[in-house]
Amino acid sequence: MSGMINLLPRSDAEVKQIQDALGDRWYAGVVLKDFATLDEAEERVRSWTGLGANISVGLGDGSAQEWRRALEIAIRVESVPHLNQPWLSSAYAHGLLKGLGRDMLVNCLIHPDPRGRGLTVAHDIPETIVSSLTPDQCVAILHGLGLKSIKLYPMRGQAGRGVLEALADAMSGQCAPSIIEPSGGLSPEDLDWVYSMGEEYGVVMIPHLYSSVRKSDGSLSDDALRIIK
Repeated sequence: MSGMINLLPRSDAEVKQIQDALGDRWYAGVVLKDFATLDEAEERVRSWTGLGANISVGLGDGSAQEWRRALEIAIRVESVPHLNQPWLSSAYAHGLLKGLGRDMLVNCLIHPDPRGRGLTVAHDIPETIVSSLTPDQCVAILHGLGLKSIKLYPMRGQAGRGVLEALADAMSGQCAPSIIEPSGGLSPEDLDWVYSMGEEYGVVMIPHLYSSVRKSDGSLSDDALRIIK
């Protein structure tokens, strides 16, 4: 395997286990939806950073309501290298962090359109309004905003392969955005074709894996980590 990957550890012991297997080739996801207070989330981020993990501050199931709290943690902890944001706030977060002198990778959450190879974006302020975009439109907008990464969620595993390829094709040859983070329903066995697709179109792929790296008892699977490695 090659390239970065995003995983969701549940404890210090799991962070160490993954570090031993993957070194610095992964992001440790810390999702704000899991924390009642910002102080608790900040403590977790600082703890795992102290263990050597690259932290990805996340929302939790793509929850747009967590955008402000996720951004606040990214501001509080200067060592955070990666931030997840929904469509509506991604450019704001990117600009704010850049103004603070922070060179951080901020992604923009985009949803595959279940009806085909297009994309949808959800505007959740003040109410939920769903807009449809073609991959070319999406890339053109984010290029103008200077955003480098698109998080494509939920992929639904192999079912999202067509829209992932259409997006990669639209991004091919662009300086920005140049990264796709496919997320949702992917397994370690999917990594070969995901990374190969990225190489074919000249796009960096950072897949997110969740339950597929865990055994039935909830513990991390050593077999899954070996496949990722």
